[in-house]
Amino acid sequence: MRWLILIACLWNPAVAFAHSGHNHGGETASAPAEAEPRFSSSGTHVTLVGILKAGRLWLHADDPASNAPIDALHIDVDAHGIIERAVPHNSQQDSQRGTQQGSQYPGTYSVPADGLALPGKHALVVTVQSAAYTELLTATLTVPASAEPVASGSAPLSWDKALSILLVGCLVLYLAWRQARAATQPFILTVVLGSVGLCSVLLSSAYIVYNTTSVAAVVPGIPIQPAASAAEPDTRPRRLPDGATFIPKPAQTLLQLRTLPVHPQRLPRSLTLPGRIVNDPQSTVVVQAEQAGRLSPPAHGFPLPGTRVKKGELLAHLQPVVSSLDGARQRAELAALEKDLYLNQRQTERLLAQLGTQNTTANVSLEVGRAEQAALQRRIELLRAALAVKLPMTAPVDGVIGEANALNGAVVPAGGQVFSIVDPTRFWMQALALPDMDTTQISSAQAVLHDGRSFPLAFAGHGYQLNNQALPLRFRPLAAMPALMVGTLLDIRLQTRDTVDGVRLPRTAVLPSADAMGATVWVRTAAERFEPRRVEIQSVDEHTVLAVKGLQPGDRVVDNGSTLLSMIQSAAP
Repeated sequence: MRWLILIACLWNPAVAFAHSGHNHGGETASAPAEAEPRFSSSGTHVTLVGILKAGRLWLHADDPASNAPIDALHIDVDAHGIIERAVPHNSQQDSQRGTQQGSQYPGTYSVPADGLALPGKHALVVTVQSAAYTELLTATLTVPASAEPVASGSAPLSWDKALSILLVGCLVLYLAWRQARAATQPFILTVVLGSVGLCSVLLSSAYIVYNTTSVAAVVPGIPIQPAASAAEPDTRPRRLPDGATFIPKPAQTLLQLRTLPVHPQRLPRSLTLPGRIVNDPQSTVVVQAEQAGRLSPPAHGFPLPGTRVKKGELLAHLQPVVSSLDGARQRAELAALEKDLYLNQRQTERLLAQLGTQNTTANVSLEVGRAEQAALQRRIELLRAALAVKLPMTAPVDGVIGEANALNGAVVPAGGQVFSIVDPTRFWMQALALPDMDTTQISSAQAVLHDGRSFPLAFAGHGYQLNNQALPLRFRPLAAMPALMVGTLLDIRLQTRDTVDGVRLPRTAVLPSADAMGATVWVRTAAERFEPRRVEIQSVDEHTVLAVKGLQPGDRVVDNGSTLLSMIQSAAP
């Protein structure tokens, strides 16, 4: 009986299923994107990229210069003498569904590819027709030979499984031989059970379902990853070992990558200098204290910066201040004058009382005394007024208060600036340049604000005293300026009479780098290949730069989507 139990155990071979994230079987790996056969051919008016996928040949028609997809084309593909007319992407499905799904893939066409699935090289002749031109393109589609995949429902026996089956078979034969010596019926039963167990091991090892799709069909609850739709073009970019980036044509269409063919030009050399807004010396007036004194406000208070004032308007009062010694001298002088006035008055009174009005000589002396008395009174009045006077400070011109340093009770020195009056429509610009710059080569200048606004300038000259080891250059505007604040920072772009050879590029195509003179641009070197290029640039205007190094004539620079390419390169495997 114990032998029967041992042999019966052979009826339940162990079966191991793959859990989530693992696979115990021989599942056929899906072909990577780069394994899809493809070709590219470029003509004068159109660039054509063909991708063999899902039994169809997908054709992507783009403009060679701008990389923009081209619609409304009639494309005929001649393969092995059979001519097929290409149809727009999903046009058949869209006509049945009554939708416009194909519009998301402009410039995409497809033809049946039954005769192109065989391994080998297939010569193609493609005729592209539009309302304006007819293009004849030739291409070769190479289909590599691929090994037949192993069926997903079976797996070959490994050597350890075969050895286990052999040992079990030997054990069964040995037990059968021993049992034959005892009786006939148990022997027959042993042979039958052993044969059935051996067949069970062979069948279970040879036909166990290993792949997750079959397991999911047997065991409910195991998710099945859906296969990619055969009708959708491949859109998986990748980074190449040489640093370039492979972007399939469908992905280029979705990302709206556009290029610009470049050609060398000779343009004036330009440079950008940091600058700021300064006062126009012809329209700026300062109000200063004529002497040291104490400030006091008028009835309406001190004017604030930005207040518009009229010529002659009262701005502040200035009460002169003197030292204690000067004050003592003035008071002593006042006392002496008052004494002289008193004595003069007494003397005049005595003359009137003693001599009377009939004496001519006495009359002359009396007139002299009265004149001295009037002079003394006037001197006393002026001296008293000087000790308590408040000098008015008025606006010399019409304008706007640009700066106010007035505080109630503040003491200002003689010549100290209290107010500045400016014209808000008249400013100058100051830029800092290298001391060895030849300013005679400046041909034009332009001021650019932080918000992109710009206005032309004229070079007004420079001083001969360095400011922080830099040469200050002065510019005056040639057009009406917006309301700006003195001290506002801006960029001043200069063009010189020297010329330089380079390539004009839009700023949207240039990716800045840590180097102020360096930048990176993306160049389309093939239909689906993009390379980053290091270039040296110079600023031309607010929308354009000049690449003086790093590009060759005829290069197609990406002017829309360069930032996306950098992100794809850093994220792509």
